[in-house]
Amino acid sequence: MSVRKRKVENTRSSDKNKSKKSEVDLATLLESHPTLKVVETEYGEKIKSTLTGHELKSRLDILENFVSSKTYSRAVKGWYDDERFKKHEPYIVPNKKDSKKLFCTLTKNFTQQ
Repeated sequence: MSVRKRKVENTRSSDKNKSKKSEVDLATLLESHPTLKVVETEYGEKIKSTLTGHELKSRLDILENFVSSKTYSRAVKGWYDDERFKKHEPYIVPNKKDSKKLFCTLTKNFTQQ
């Protein structure tokens, strides 16, 4: 057997170990974030966030980037929750078209939360 074939075999075995490790890490990531669900599509498995509605490939690096993103962290903290603005209810109401915006009935302007 040539040296080149041995190197290829060694890299293949290390790739198998990496994929097993990433599957374990992926499982622990999904367990630690219950809002991420595995969804079967016609193109294969994807991970869907029930908070934001994002569908992601089931790769560890993509999921780690998403979990550390501003969008996901705000959704987890309840940033887009309307409960904080209930005390201003008659004047500031949720926007009908965009759930991330509010509408002021006094000034007739849209505001960001």
